[in-house]
Parts: sequence; C-alpha cells; structure tokens
Amino acid sequence: MSTKKHDSMESMTCKDFRKMIDAFDKKQLDIDTMSRFVEHVSGCLDCQEEYEIYYIMKYALSDDEIMDKEIASQPIPVQRLVNSYDFKALVTYRLREAASKLDKIKRNDYYNRCLFAIAQFCVVLMAVFYIFSNVFM
Repeated sequence: MSTKKHDSMESMTCKDFRKMIDAFDKKQLDIDTMSRFVEHVSGCLDCQEEYEIYYIMKYALSDDEIMDKEIASQPIPVQRLVNSYDFKALVTYRLREAASKLDKIKRNDYYNRCLFAIAQFCVVLMAVFYIFSNVFM
C-alpha cells in the first residue's frame, strides 16, 4: 500500500506539487508527501518561483490587519523575512526547515530501529542463557 502511494508521488507534475504549497505552508502534509514536496521544489526553479509568488500573494498583497496577525504567529526569522519582503529567502528558509525536520525524523527512526534490534538481541540472549542453564543444571 505504501509503495503505491510512493510511486504515485514520484510521477506527480509541477502542477500537482504547486497545488500542495498551501498545505505545505500550513504544515498539513504527511511525512512522505512532505519529503516528496521538498525534494521536488528544492530541485525545480519553476516551483520555487511559484512558491515565492504564493508568499507574495499571502503577505505582500493581503490586508495589513490580516497580515499583521499572521506574521505575529510566525517564528522570528519568518517575521524578519516577511517584513523585509524577501520572499525568495523565505522559500529557502521554509524548505530548509522542512528538510531539517525530515532529517530529524529519519534519525529518530534509525535510532528506534537500532534500539529495537538491541532489545531483540537481549531477548534472544536471555533465552539462550535460560535454555543452557536448564540443560546443565
């Protein structure tokens, strides 16, 4: 089931990825979709430009009161980028932020798998000791 989703994500077009910009910005994408989104947008200049336009529409061309409330809820680096109208840097910041989050998730997954393997090894080792202690006693 997961493989089919992964395959369909690989064959998405730039238009499909652009449709996800709002969900990505609102942090509503699942991990697999976010990973594919970041991978695509990081390597596609057209989609980076589209993402920049998204921020121009969202912040530069919106009502000042709405924009002030939205900006106030953002982290300080985002506030600075929006206030300076540096939307290209904002796109880069958001993509790096997401890539960092994905790296952290991958590391945690790796550590969890290692701990699980160690726990399994300990259980097997305990079973072997138990069996040998009963055989020789």
